[in-house]
Amino acid sequence: MSEVKTSLPSLPAADRARAMVTALRHRATERLGAFGRAVRTVNVSTWFRTTGAAAVGSLANVDAMGKARKIIRDVSESTLGDLATACAWVLVMAALARSACGGSFSTNAFIAAASRATARNIKCVSEHAVFGFIDRYFALLAKNLTAASESLTGASRANTRAVVDNLAVFFASGSAGVEIKAVVLTVVFSMVASAARRGWKVTVGMYRDRERAEEVRVVLVTGGGGGLGSLILEQCRSAFPNATVYGTSRSGYTSVSSGAGGFFGLVRTPSKRTLDADENTPIGAERDENGKVTSHPLLAMDLTSEESIRECISTIVERHGKIDVLVNNAGICLASWANNTPREDAETIMQTNFLGVISVIREAMPHMRKGGNIINIGSIAGRIGIPYQSLYSASKAALMVYTDALRMEVKTTGIRVSLVEPGDLQPGMKNVIKSDGFDLNPVAVRAEKIMREEEAAGTDPMKVAKKVVKAIKSKKPKHRYLIGPDSWLVETLSRVCSYSAREYFLASHYRVPPGDKAWIRV
Repeated sequence: MSEVKTSLPSLPAADRARAMVTALRHRATERLGAFGRAVRTVNVSTWFRTTGAAAVGSLANVDAMGKARKIIRDVSESTLGDLATACAWVLVMAALARSACGGSFSTNAFIAAASRATARNIKCVSEHAVFGFIDRYFALLAKNLTAASESLTGASRANTRAVVDNLAVFFASGSAGVEIKAVVLTVVFSMVASAARRGWKVTVGMYRDRERAEEVRVVLVTGGGGGLGSLILEQCRSAFPNATVYGTSRSGYTSVSSGAGGFFGLVRTPSKRTLDADENTPIGAERDENGKVTSHPLLAMDLTSEESIRECISTIVERHGKIDVLVNNAGICLASWANNTPREDAETIMQTNFLGVISVIREAMPHMRKGGNIINIGSIAGRIGIPYQSLYSASKAALMVYTDALRMEVKTTGIRVSLVEPGDLQPGMKNVIKSDGFDLNPVAVRAEKIMREEEAAGTDPMKVAKKVVKAIKSKKPKHRYLIGPDSWLVETLSRVCSYSAREYFLASHYRVPPGDKAWIRV
């Protein structure tokens, strides 16, 4: 560089800059070459062995267990250690209290912390006669441990004796008694809080039930001719005694006095005298000599007829001015083949189970107010494709997704929409339609027989009726209500199993070839 510097002044500026860059490049090359030669002279494996041996040697001189014991002792003797112990105790007791008494984890944690603070700091509580047995027990236990420690002799039992002595000192100090008292207080306070919470819920529930019973005045239940529909009518009339609860059937009510069928026991439409009656009196109701209503008529509503649906709902609205609760329960079942279902049968079941529901809701919605309920009775069959009942599953699947969409669309109106999805119900479906030639297929007949047997041993339909009433009374009804163990089983399998696994289980269950030879049957 010195040579370059001495010669630089005699050169032009551009040449001097070029010469300086060249000199710096040569010097950097020389330095890097020296570094590479130095690295090549080092034996890397030897360096790692030497360094590792030194590190192991330094660690060998460290008493790890002693260090750990010292850290634990220092922490336990500090305020931080006491705080950590208290937190751990509170979390454990909160979990136990929640599992035993219920309630939220945060509430039980607060109760546990308050109980521990009370037992440790309030002497009038910790020294109360109620807890005297705890102190006496631990004093006796400490005495027995001391006696047992004195009987341990010999060098081989020195460690055991030291442990027993420490336990005796711990129990004699009263610390164990304080902790047990805190546990007792936590359990007692959690039980009291749980009882108070349940009492509050019952009280609020009774108040809400009375309030809701006053609000509900007009209830319409489709498909009330028998079975599940008649139970829903019965439960609604019992839960809402001040309400007028109407049921519908395809043919309507047959009057006991006149014997005439049709709409409300009359010919097609009720008379003017009937419509002018008190709005609290059911349309077409019959009374005894004392004026008491003795019968609740079934209104004629054919879900396959738009005119019938419109006429029924308009007559109710003309009498009462509104509809508070609509329960779409009417439905039929079709036993057929997925690949050969007659068009007429498919239209009948879809019109009754799905399209008819749409028509009823369309006619009733303008006359429903905030706080009203629309409850659609679906089926867990809408979650899966049941062989030889494909159209029934399809209609209930359509009703399921339609209900979800309807709920979102009418949310701002204050009308609550729920779907009830029961499994197999006793004593079984009465309205089962079979396509022509269905009974000639032995596989289809066997599968249909399995379905009917399971329905006969299914869930009590009264549970569905009570769930409907619960949804009506609820301030915030659930979106869906699953009823029956088979309903929950299908829900679980639908969430955790693949489509192929679900098809395997269904085919094996209903003995559909080749699933009839499956070695697993759910």
